Amino acid sequence: MERLTLLGSTGSIGDSTLDVVARHPDRYSIFALTAHRNGAKLAEQCLRFKPELAVVGDPATAQQLEAALRAAGSKTRVAYGEAALVEAASAAQCDTVIAAIVGAAGLKPTIYSHPLGYHGHGAGPAIGFWDNQNGDEHGKYTIDADTCWSIELAATLAVPEWGGQEVTFRGEENAFFDGTKVHFIDGRETDLRLIP
Repeated sequence: MERLTLLGSTGSIGDSTLDVVARHPDRYSIFALTAHRNGAKLAEQCLRFKPELAVVGDPATAQQLEAALRAAGSKTRVAYGEAALVEAASAAQCDTVIAAIVGAAGLKPTIYSHPLGYHGHGAGPAIGFWDNQNGDEHGKYTIDADTCWSIELAATLAVPEWGGQEVTFRGEENAFFDGTKVHFIDGRETDLRLIP
């Protein structure tokens, strides 16, 4: 039995995912469901799929959800906020996380980009920094046509097998900007390679 965490269960992708789960109860069960503010729909889903955990975005929605679930006799634990989303996405009891959300809820992402030179970093504007993710004024720095860039993405997650220690997973790809479109120099990364 595969246990799922569904981030964004109240949207259309969440509905479709839960439809599949309902059709295959011998293959799937729900560990956690999350929604931003649609507590009423999330309550209905919790009563049907009986997750261990339900997560919403704010304390008021959490309080309403908790009241609805307790009134119906549900034992689903209710939590809210970023830390609860991270817990839902990284819990050891979950086999698979399905992100049916817009954006990166539950993750702590960063982006950093810099021009490429002959030996790594090249001259020119950097876009974002690991320690400053506030962004720059729109149009403050221009990106010229026919330039190469390193695009460095990272996400920080708690690793249950390491006692919940937060670890940053980084990836870097190089791209060429032709003035209209971005082309990945070595093709788009499609596999995760773990190094023991």
